[in-house]
Amino acid sequence: MKKIYAIAIFILIIGFLAATITSSSERLDSSVTKDKISINTSRSTPPGTVIWSQPVNCASSLTSSQLDTAYPFDSQKADDFTFTTDPGDITHVKWWGGYWNPGASGNFPPDGWNIYLYLDNGFCSPVLTGDDPVQDAIASWYIPYADSHEDTECGQTDDYDHWVELSPAFTPTVGQTYWIAIQAVMQFQPQWGWMFSTVNPGCPVVGGFPLLGTPYWTQDDTGAGLAFELYHYEYGGPVLSVTPSTYVYPDHVLGVSTPGTQIFTIENLGTGNITIDPAPYLTGDPEFTITNDTGAPYPTMVNPPVEVTVQFDPNAVGSYSTTLTVITDAGTEVVPISGECVLPPEPLYECPMDLTIWNQPLGNPGQGWSAATSCEALGYLVYEDFWGLTDQICDIHWWGLNLFYDAGWTECSTANTFNIVFYDNIGGLPGNVICSYLGVTPTKTVVPNSDVDYGYWVYDYSYILDPCCDLTEGWVSIQNTETDCYFLWMNSPWAFYGYDGDEMAYQWDGSDYSLLEYDLAYCLTEAEIVQPDPPLNITITTTPNGVNTDVHLEWDAVTG
Repeated sequence: MKKIYAIAIFILIIGFLAATITSSSERLDSSVTKDKISINTSRSTPPGTVIWSQPVNCASSLTSSQLDTAYPFDSQKADDFTFTTDPGDITHVKWWGGYWNPGASGNFPPDGWNIYLYLDNGFCSPVLTGDDPVQDAIASWYIPYADSHEDTECGQTDDYDHWVELSPAFTPTVGQTYWIAIQAVMQFQPQWGWMFSTVNPGCPVVGGFPLLGTPYWTQDDTGAGLAFELYHYEYGGPVLSVTPSTYVYPDHVLGVSTPGTQIFTIENLGTGNITIDPAPYLTGDPEFTITNDTGAPYPTMVNPPVEVTVQFDPNAVGSYSTTLTVITDAGTEVVPISGECVLPPEPLYECPMDLTIWNQPLGNPGQGWSAATSCEALGYLVYEDFWGLTDQICDIHWWGLNLFYDAGWTECSTANTFNIVFYDNIGGLPGNVICSYLGVTPTKTVVPNSDVDYGYWVYDYSYILDPCCDLTEGWVSIQNTETDCYFLWMNSPWAFYGYDGDEMAYQWDGSDYSLLEYDLAYCLTEAEIVQPDPPLNITITTTPNGVNTDVHLEWDAVTG
């Protein structure tokens, strides 16, 4: 799981009312603002010389440029370039983009990529003679996904850079302004979008998304250019290729996750030997192990391509880096390698640890959050599962929001009465009612500063179950009964770090279950054993002969 540094919260309206608030959108959007780590690792690079560069701004948003023939929809974004001197042929293109709604999943990866070149109309826009801009393209290429050299970028699992070879190459005219459009060919979901650059030397970016009411070519109002580079390569000589040319391992958490193994493919179109520094079968750095797939020491022949494997030590806490130097008769390439191992975070909001028998605490600020509506008046009911209990359930704690929906979410504070129901498990779904506590009023407190930390006030609820519920595994539902204020159950992200949970729950909408791909924030506790108070009164009676003594103790009895 990647580290999340900041969260932008989008609200999804499902049907006539939003059933869930999440930190990402699930509807078709023309653009999205995503959380970014503001670094550019400048990773996989095409051969040749950069002749036009608009480097990526890792903190930028994504803007849709995608063809989906099944939905269907068609969106394009384009940016311009002009050469004042002869750069030679454009042989390769590199660009940066990312996936959202929901990310690099679903129909990921794309089938391929469309690349179009258009002439400028003299007014900072591509030539357009009809509704379909493709008919005005002066050159076009379709690149299969397998040939696009995809590599994760910007420290994010959903952001990537790509580079491709243009065949045939394109010969630009000096002084002519061209527009380049790059489009993912992929069915929704997810969506793919182009990232923006740190520079914009030409006209404003233009685009179109007819399905969402944006005609071609509408100017973008961000002021930023799109992130892409153009390359010229002189074909002919031997070429050393190391893929990827840079690798940054995603953060891994000590004792929870481990860093992946990265395989570098080394190809030399010349002949001769290859030398690797540090040498394989040795530890080049205390935190790295580097091995060679040929099973023999270097130097070794490089046809077929050689694969070199780099593995981090999962117990090396902190940041670390090294380089892989590849030397052949075709040249030398230095590959930077780095990574980080971090200690797992600790929950800020815990249940009574000495009594808790099921522990899914509320996430910390900055971890991202979701909240699922569970309100009797709306017909939404949310279920969460548990298992492996050895004690009776005598108390329940949970966290959630109090919101009301009327053309938008507004805060309220009167979700105070609840139905709490426990069910057995039948086929992985809630089954028969085992225990029910209807119309109860739990203890309710406000989580301090939650309006700032989460964007809404978060409430901490607790209720003592009388009698206790004897159920070792099953499901629990929590649903408020008010009609003017709705309860939304907050998520818990802690299963990844070894806490209870299975990163799933269900929401019933009155006719069907919807899978929630996250745990909910709640804890179950056993009965608290309360010792009697010490005696309040002591009366000692002694007989005259001092033999028989009566001792009388009085106290207020407390049971529990």
